[in-house]
Amino acid sequence: MTTRSSPPLTLAAARDLQKMLGAEIGPGLGERELDAVEARFGFTFSADHRIFLAAGLPLGSRS
Repeated sequence: MTTRSSPPLTLAAARDLQKMLGAEIGPGLGERELDAVEARFGFTFSADHRIFLAAGLPLGSRS
């Protein structure tokens, strides 16, 4: 059985997804900030999640 994986998320695609949220998007997290969150809470973000959080952070509630 062959497992098919999706292509990695790009920064542009992550920003397009964020536009669909209907929320204000603030600045994203840098590599050091992402590393610090992982170290503090003892887990590792997936590559796609890191790109999504680097693209920008949703602020507030949905419109």
